[in-house]
Amino acid sequence: MFSRISRAIKAFRARQFVIILSENEGEADLAIPAQEILAESILFAARVASGLLCLALPKSRLQELEIDSLPSKYRAYDTPFYTPVDAKEVEASGISPKDRAYTIRKIIDPDTRAGNLTQKERG
Repeated sequence: MFSRISRAIKAFRARQFVIILSENEGEADLAIPAQEILAESILFAARVASGLLCLALPKSRLQELEIDSLPSKYRAYDTPFYTPVDAKEVEASGISPKDRAYTIRKIIDPDTRAGNLTQKERG
């Protein structure tokens, strides 16, 4: 297993995606460090994978940014999801790869505050 972790770290350093398999859920996730995200990364993920684009954050950062959890009909130990947000400067729908990458970079920027983000309706 150490070899797999070493290879994943090497891939992250090379700005490459890593596939994380979940035997319990029968799913796989693509992961890349948020600080490396570009519009091209989002486009690649959308092209080769399906599902949600998620950003893993510590609970303390979610609280700082006043991002609320979404109600869940699932069990307490399931993955918690939070309210989708966009950077305030994003004027379009926020779903383009460019907009998503920009929002991710804003969220991980320590200078970003709750007022720099907005919740937009997704139709």
